[in-house]
Amino acid sequence: MLQFGESTVRLAEVARQSGHAAEAVSELWPLVARREARVEDGHTERDALHLLARARVGLGVALGNVLPEERPDKRLLRSRLIRRDQRRRDAGIRAGRRSGRLGKQMPTTGF
Repeated sequence: MLQFGESTVRLAEVARQSGHAAEAVSELWPLVARREARVEDGHTERDALHLLARARVGLGVALGNVLPEERPDKRLLRSRLIRRDQRRRDAGIRAGRRSGRLGKQMPTTGF
């Protein structure tokens, strides 16, 4: 079983490097699921854990190649920052009113 797993990891790496990351994910996903199930059942041999670690790393790299990189729209990001600043400003004003620093009249000196 371990030899089959090692072969699967090597095959997935070759597939990913040749531009077939989706196929690499298809190969590694079931292997990782089976290995994790065996670990949960108490099968914690060193070689099996090493295979699981290599398969997880390979799966993560392949998924990184398959999934598109997230690039937020600049307008969306700008509007989020503006709303965050408004919330902070509003929270500061509310905190000032609670403490009595805001909302009171300034004393006049009669000049």
